[in-house]
Formats: sequence, structure tokens, C-alpha cells
Amino acid sequence: MVQLFMTLRSLQKVITMLDKRLDPTLRDLSETIAGLRKTSEPSSAASIVGAAAVPAVLAALQAFKAHMATKH
Repeated sequence: MVQLFMTLRSLQKVITMLDKRLDPTLRDLSETIAGLRKTSEPSSAASIVGAAAVPAVLAALQAFKAHMATKH
């Protein structure tokens, strides 16, 4: 039971940290999509989504790694 409690507590901390980073990440994602829409060359929807998703995924991974580094 103690191990389960500790695991859930660690998960809660990670989720809290990711939640704090979600708003800035979504704002950056929106700005990236807006910038892609303003380009003069037409792009496929897949390339727009891919280009917008990469910063979000990188930010999530960076937040997770930062949390794991502080945990040890």
C-alpha cells in the first residue's frame, strides 16, 4: 500500500507539473499554427499538424525529464 501511495503521489506531481506547462505549450502551438497558415506556399494538413505537434511533444518530454531529474 505504501508503494502504491508513493507511486500515485509521484504521478500526481508529474501531472501537476505538466498541467502548469500545458497553457504555454498550447499558446506556442497556436502561434506556430498561425505562422504556418500565413506562409505563402500551400501546405498539406498533415505537415501543418506535424510541424505544430513537434514543439508540444518536445516540451512535454522536457518537462518529464526535468521532473525525473529533480526526483533523484
